[in-house]
Amino acid sequence: MAFLSEVVREKVQKQLVSEIDDKKKIENVLRNNESFLDDIIESVQDGISVLNTDLTIRHTNSVMQRWYEQNLPLIGKKCHECYHNQMIPCDPCPTLRCLQSGKTERQTLRGFPGSQVEWLEVFSFPIKEKETGKITGAVEFVRDITNSKQLEQELAHANKMEAVGTLAGGVAHDLNNILSGIVSYPDLLLVDLPDDSPFRGPIETMQASGKKAAAIVQDLLTLARRGVSSKEVINLNEIILSFYNSPEFSTMKNYHQRVRFDLDLQPDLLNMVGSQVHLSKTIMNLVSNAAEAIENSGIVQVITQNIYIDGAINGYEKIPDGEYVLLTVTDSGSGISPEDMEKLFEPFFTKKKMGRSGTGLGMAVVWGTVKDLNGFVDIKSTSSMGTSFYIYFPITREILPQKKEETPLDKYMGTERLLIVDDIEEQRTIASAMLGKLGYTVDAVSSGERAIEFLKNNTVDLVILDMIMNSGIDGLETYKRIIKDRPGQKAIIASGFSETSRVKKAQEIGAGEYVRKPYTLEKLGLTVRSELKK
Repeated sequence: MAFLSEVVREKVQKQLVSEIDDKKKIENVLRNNESFLDDIIESVQDGISVLNTDLTIRHTNSVMQRWYEQNLPLIGKKCHECYHNQMIPCDPCPTLRCLQSGKTERQTLRGFPGSQVEWLEVFSFPIKEKETGKITGAVEFVRDITNSKQLEQELAHANKMEAVGTLAGGVAHDLNNILSGIVSYPDLLLVDLPDDSPFRGPIETMQASGKKAAAIVQDLLTLARRGVSSKEVINLNEIILSFYNSPEFSTMKNYHQRVRFDLDLQPDLLNMVGSQVHLSKTIMNLVSNAAEAIENSGIVQVITQNIYIDGAINGYEKIPDGEYVLLTVTDSGSGISPEDMEKLFEPFFTKKKMGRSGTGLGMAVVWGTVKDLNGFVDIKSTSSMGTSFYIYFPITREILPQKKEETPLDKYMGTERLLIVDDIEEQRTIASAMLGKLGYTVDAVSSGERAIEFLKNNTVDLVILDMIMNSGIDGLETYKRIIKDRPGQKAIIASGFSETSRVKKAQEIGAGEYVRKPYTLEKLGLTVRSELKK
């Protein structure tokens, strides 16, 4: 019996040793599997949390810890206490819905308070016992979609601006044709009127009113992203000082007598490429809005400086690294609400009271001008403490051009034969009268097809070619057919829009300068004379 007991004891011991070895192997496998799973979870760029049914965190990866931006341990705490700093689950809570329904849930949420993660996409998956199907917890996959959300918002804004811009561009095109008579005919009349004529004052008033209306049309064209027609090397300081010495600024100061307007302009400010007209309008709109934001007394400050960005700035929009001229317009006014901030650059959005100045186009014009000049916008605003607009314009190392002196009338007169091609009768009449006044022999036709027929039997020194014609072929196609029969035929392009891609294509195949409608005697005459001299 003793022998049997010894045999049994040895057998039991061997079995226990084998079971212990097996258990250790299983523990090692589990430990390795757990380490392997931890490595996988840590390698994922999304945030991952494993939660109990009461939303207590039992496992999480370092991404979630980093987004939370604190060194406090998260395990053992409720997720809403850690991520949202509140004592009850957030509403809506995709993980709570997942635990209740037993189904996968997806939700887009605002980011964690104090975190740079502004938007999150949360996927919640239930954890179930294999045998019973009982829900024992949930896994959250949390993705940072801040950049894609910003791109989505920018795309929506761009689509909206494009739709309104298309409408504005069409309206502006028609208005330009209507305004030509009001802007251009006074030019002709004033040439012949003596200085002491009683009609000179009323005609000049009519002309000034027409130019103001044309300026609003240019706002519409800028809104349509077709307004910045000429870009040249400029210095922003000069444009700001010119505006501060203008009658418009004097009127603004008189209206806001309790507002102090300060300037802080960097003396060695670098040059940029832009349009003086549109930049002046941009400065006027920003300063005017800043003054309007101050109800009683306060300060509006305009600052310029050279700035180098060596790392992208995530502000109102993402500003890439580079060298910029920075324009800052700051006010001590009431600030901009988050709701208004989202609509700030939308066309026709305004907070001004009825009866006061403003068309609702001001900030849309600012946005259009900045974008046309490849610039960027940032905004900082605090309720009751004021707003700062930061406009970043790319710099240029080119030098400023010499200022042009006023050209006497006789310098752009001539006797050559010209052909005007325009589908609008009033435009043909105005251009013919102006060029006739300058001594030219002028013919005019109403379409590209008629121009081609005319030139089969007639010779002209220059064609003034409207780019956009509502019926038949446009200016580009007309010029292509003209030079097929008459290689080297001189032409200039006329349009109420700015230099579109079709204008540039016409210039690439031989067309000359571009002249904007409505015409002025000097601009049309100088452009014609310049092209004829080539």
